[in-house]
Amino acid sequence: MNVYQKLQKCRVELKTLEIKESGNNKFAGYQYMELGDFLPHIVDLCDKHNLCTMISFTKDEATLTIVNAEKQEEVLVFASPMSTADLKGCHPVQNLGAIQTYLRRYLYVAAFDIVEHDALDSTQGKEEKPKQQRQQESAKSAAQGQTSTTGTQPQGGEKKATEGQVKLLNGKITKSGIPRDDFKAKYALAHVEDLPMSKVNDAIKWLDEAITAAAS
Repeated sequence: MNVYQKLQKCRVELKTLEIKESGNNKFAGYQYMELGDFLPHIVDLCDKHNLCTMISFTKDEATLTIVNAEKQEEVLVFASPMSTADLKGCHPVQNLGAIQTYLRRYLYVAAFDIVEHDALDSTQGKEEKPKQQRQQESAKSAAQGQTSTTGTQPQGGEKKATEGQVKLLNGKITKSGIPRDDFKAKYALAHVEDLPMSKVNDAIKWLDEAITAAAS
């Protein structure tokens, strides 16, 4: 078989495997495959069909090269432009590692026709409201005697985080490099300001652990 036939065999066999999606975006409401979910299966299939995959990076481009080990002149190349990352609390090498991990994942997804949930469609209509609009809505609710701004008594009898606690949390989220959507998804929040006061200490502990891990 030539390299095209072998790659197609790998794609077909990969789709027959029951691959568990370990990634979960609670904010957008969908699951996705992480690199570790499918890469071991791809390695086994490439070994079975005598294919070799190689990832390389330049300043401008990331490439996945697939070589027919039996006819090494037969090569397929999948490419993606390089991107950037600015994770707070991380040094440049850690930022570079994050970029390379994401690009590796996307290149393998493209090369082996791995079907995933459309993340873009899932987030449409779920954008966080501008801060000024949130403040106006909170003020209106307070005037009507309903749930109001942070630190007040929401429905259900549990107080929300105070303004100072929210400011502290926002700073730690930025420093940890954890996407804000992931933080909100973990605690089932529409906004960080909605975090119940009873969960503030748990959130701070989680963020501090992430900051420590990012700095190590």
